[in-house]
Amino acid sequence: MEHLSEELIIEILKRITRTSDLNSLSLVSKQFYNIDAEQRATIRIGCGLPTEDISALCSRFTNLLKVEIDYSGSTPGNGNRIDNKRLFVLSSRCTLLNDITLSFCSKINNAGIACLIYCKKLTSLKLNSIPEVTSRGLLLVAFGCRVLSSLYLNDCKRIAGSTEWLEYLGSDGSLEELVVNNCKGISQYDFLKFGQGWMKLKKFEFGNKERMLTACCVYKYDLCCENLEDLRLARLLTEPEGPEIGLRFLLRKCRALEKLCLEYVDGLIDKDMIVLSKSCKNLKGISLRMIPRHYHEPDGLTDESLEALANNCPLLQDVELAFTGVEHWKPPEIGFTQEGLVKLMHSCPIRALTLNGALFFNDKGMKGLSSAPFLETLSLVDCKEITDSGMCFLVHYPCLTDLKLQYCPGLTDFGMAELVHAQKLQSLVVDGCCNISENAVHGAARSVQYFVNSAGSALLYFSMERLSEELIIEILKRITRTSDLNSLSLVSKQLYAIDAEQRATICICGLSAEDFSALCSRFPNLLKVEIDYSGSTPGNGNRIDNQGLFVLSSSCNLLNDLTLSFCSKINDAGIACITYFKKLMSLKLNSIPEVTSSGLLLVAFGCKALSSLYLNDCKGIAGSTEWLEYLGSDGSLEELVVNNCQGISQYDFLKFGRGWMKLKKFEFVNKESMLNHFMTSHDPSYSAKCLYKYDLCCENLEDLRLARLRTEPEGTEIGLRFLLRKCKALEKLCLEYVGGLVDKDMIVLSQSCKNLKSISLWMIPRCYHEHEVFRMGFTDESLEVLAHNCPLLQDVELTFTGDEDLESPEISFTQEGLVKLMHSCPIRSLTLNGTLFFNDKGMKGLSSAPFLETLRLVDCKKITDYGMCFVVHYPCLTDLKLQYCPGLTDVGIAELGKSSPEPDTTASDSSKNRSSGGAFLYIRRIHPPPPPRSPPPRRQRRPPSSWFLFKKQSRPPVADFFEGSGQLLHLEIPN
Repeated sequence: MEHLSEELIIEILKRITRTSDLNSLSLVSKQFYNIDAEQRATIRIGCGLPTEDISALCSRFTNLLKVEIDYSGSTPGNGNRIDNKRLFVLSSRCTLLNDITLSFCSKINNAGIACLIYCKKLTSLKLNSIPEVTSRGLLLVAFGCRVLSSLYLNDCKRIAGSTEWLEYLGSDGSLEELVVNNCKGISQYDFLKFGQGWMKLKKFEFGNKERMLTACCVYKYDLCCENLEDLRLARLLTEPEGPEIGLRFLLRKCRALEKLCLEYVDGLIDKDMIVLSKSCKNLKGISLRMIPRHYHEPDGLTDESLEALANNCPLLQDVELAFTGVEHWKPPEIGFTQEGLVKLMHSCPIRALTLNGALFFNDKGMKGLSSAPFLETLSLVDCKEITDSGMCFLVHYPCLTDLKLQYCPGLTDFGMAELVHAQKLQSLVVDGCCNISENAVHGAARSVQYFVNSAGSALLYFSMERLSEELIIEILKRITRTSDLNSLSLVSKQLYAIDAEQRATICICGLSAEDFSALCSRFPNLLKVEIDYSGSTPGNGNRIDNQGLFVLSSSCNLLNDLTLSFCSKINDAGIACITYFKKLMSLKLNSIPEVTSSGLLLVAFGCKALSSLYLNDCKGIAGSTEWLEYLGSDGSLEELVVNNCQGISQYDFLKFGRGWMKLKKFEFVNKESMLNHFMTSHDPSYSAKCLYKYDLCCENLEDLRLARLRTEPEGTEIGLRFLLRKCKALEKLCLEYVGGLVDKDMIVLSQSCKNLKSISLWMIPRCYHEHEVFRMGFTDESLEVLAHNCPLLQDVELTFTGDEDLESPEISFTQEGLVKLMHSCPIRSLTLNGTLFFNDKGMKGLSSAPFLETLRLVDCKKITDYGMCFVVHYPCLTDLKLQYCPGLTDVGIAELGKSSPEPDTTASDSSKNRSSGGAFLYIRRIHPPPPPRSPPPRRQRRPPSSWFLFKKQSRPPVADFFEGSGQLLHLEIPN
């Protein structure tokens, strides 16, 4: 991507939405880092970021437009919260900000809010649970932020008394959205002082629990709110006829209203709804949540309101009716009847209907809705009068596609059978219907969701408290996302305690060391812990140290799996604390620079049950091999992986002794540059004076990977190459640039490893003394013995590096030998990388490979469009990847479109890629092709960088050839 223009890189970054992907991409190069810093427009700051890093964050991202600061998940007393000083830094450095959200920022008061006046372009401000902000702070915001158009206030307890801020905002008249919820000091009558601000307002929400009426005050209702489109009023107390009108006056003023939500607004009567329906001709959605009240006369909302809506609102599409506390009421007292509801459904183009607690609605109402001409979505919640008989009418609904059933005890499996037989629904959700089984809903719709009980948190609390503790534990075990578990644990004390006992796995990334003790105390039964500081900035002090590891080891005695990554403050003293984990079975150490061989020896002594050890980039492990010898004598290890540890050589593992007997997986990657590996032929760790013993038993080894090793074909420097002659149970083998390998090694390997299923060979040319030629170590003889002796071989990968100037004889492999191998073994996956010996003739030879399903061709420069003609004849091929193949053009790709006249859209469950018209195309452009007259520059193969996904609705030119492609299910064309 370094060849791309800056404009194109900016366009690519704009299409990446996940913050973690942007963070990773910015570390690729300085160019990406700088462009990302300039272009990043949105960030979200949570409780994991220390306040000291906010200044650095603001200095890096100076062009931010939107910032969200949320400490909702922070523990009480946590000091890592933004304060007035940090908010001043943010507002003074990021002057382009136009959207700020502050949630649970308990250290911010009026002085901090005043800093927002530096954001002259601020258009949206959301304050959630900011307890120290008062009316004075809001007045400062109103004075300083002249372009403010959206203000959200939620649970701000100290905003009370003066309404100057509201009056000033009203006189300025710039607000278009005003949302106030659960602010005790603000009453509905305060908004009557908003004055001219109502003229421009498009969205207004107010929900409160307090009743604040001053009888001696004269309230003015001559306000204009003709532009209001979205209105929500919740928990208001008014009088049907009298001076306590309050915000109910809005119902008679809003001519442009499109969406209305009234939740438990006391005092509503039919007159209000009649006036509303006559003035609001554009009303599209209405939600009424009601609770029974005592009226002096038969009043409230009745069928007369529904009739007024039916006659005057021709655009009404979404209706929700929710009733609370009506279990002991009869339909006449409720006010609404199903006849009035059915009439509304036939008079308006209603596409979505939700009924919650509607006891007046029964099977007769279900029959009446069967002729509703536009109904597409129906939600029935707590409708106890509906039975299986009513479900029979659903199959006759002309447009119904989505159905939700929640807490409907009258429904059983018999009612679901009608839906299964009809096969009409697109989506079905069944939640909390105790008489409907999970098996009964299968096949009732294309998308089916079945829940035992998963309503909102309040309902969840009341319903789950009746469940047994064993059942709750089983439910928690099936929840995999950590965020869902955290949210669920806050529902009740019972769930909090059970979650604390049952939580088995946690991943710690941004948690400060101070909060680590509380975490360990809360979850004493942890089985798996992963501590990863790979994304932490250098010099950040909030990392776990020896003391923190001691707290973990002493509090969580049941731990059996521990991963430590980039923990720079942990040394041998901290590693010694791991010996308290008597049940530890798996230990992974990634980039722990201070750990030495002494620390590993302590682990070997103390952790007797250890069966898996991973060491990656641990620079301090060198010198003594006692830890390896002790682990070998104990013989408990089944997996041993060592990568890029400079102080550990291949000859050290010869001291592992009896440990090889039980080992099932072994990986060793030598840490040295490819240049040194290529230029020298001897391993510097080899000692001619030492007598190495190779009489070791490794008959249980199933998975083996060796990388960047140097040995001699015939001589004393054998090293870990001896494993190839010892592993009788081997199933998977990966050899990456192992010098000294010859055909004899492969012959012995194939004769002993009858269970070999996968082999990967990464080769580089070397000088062999017997013929004084510069070539690869393996020849067709190796392929031939694999063909004869490995009847289970299914996966083959051949990668060649540095062979650009070699002819086929020096590469040693030929395509004839490869084709013979493909016909002799049930190989389902083949990867060829840099195979210059493979050309169109080889593509023709593979066309008769009986089992080949996946083919990857990387840097195969000899393949042309002619070779692609044979791909259509591959009997089982479903997945194809083409990368760095300059000989292919659109003409060759067009041949794939002739593979089958009927598209097969079935994809494997692992890929989850499904298309309604054929294959998915993954197309990645590294850089534009060179001009026709200039030869392409030589370049090294590099790992994939970024991908774009095109479906057939918006596809690149190459996709035009796939109208009839049905044989290929997956095609990748990186370049």
